[in-house]
Amino acid sequence: MDLRKLLNLPIYQPLNLIEISRDNLLHNYKVLSSINPKIKIAPVLKSNAYGHGMKEIAKILDSSPSAQNDGSGGAPFFCVDSIYEAYELYKASIKTPILINDVIIGVVLYWLVSLDFKYLCLRNFRNLLVFIPKVSSDFA
Repeated sequence: MDLRKLLNLPIYQPLNLIEISRDNLLHNYKVLSSINPKIKIAPVLKSNAYGHGMKEIAKILDSSPSAQNDGSGGAPFFCVDSIYEAYELYKASIKTPILINDVIIGVVLYWLVSLDFKYLCLRNFRNLLVFIPKVSSDFA
């Protein structure tokens, strides 16, 4: 039995539609980055980029020559709030390093390093932050 038909309810449709302008997003990133050239801006993409589509926003910033992490003023990394979000960006082939701000245990840390995550921001149970840059294979 279909409850929707029984109650004569319409088919669900989202109430809001958000459209992101690629050009405006890149322009805004460039303007914010130019305020102080000594500071790099790291986009925070947690919570699905605050409802704007984490993978979509990351792909725009990741693919733009002006926002790439190649010394030309691009994002040093994207910030996410969970391992799940980092993994979603990994599956989307995002090249910009990812900073994960989540509690991570040893076996998960090993798995993340094996996936070639460049940066991890780890919180231990005392809420201390530890940044771990990726170790070059030259030192292995």
